[in-house]
Amino acid sequence: MSPEVVSKRLGHAGVTVTLAIYAHALDNDDQAAANRVADAIYGA
Repeated sequence: MSPEVVSKRLGHAGVTVTLAIYAHALDNDDQAAANRVADAIYGA
């Protein structure tokens, strides 16, 4: 889910506040993105 949507739902003043608090939660998204790219390249 985009940080902008999460920020609005939580009522934060801006997305930078949300990212400062929850950036650690995006680590799993990074791995998922890497897996999708690898699947697209290698046809898994």
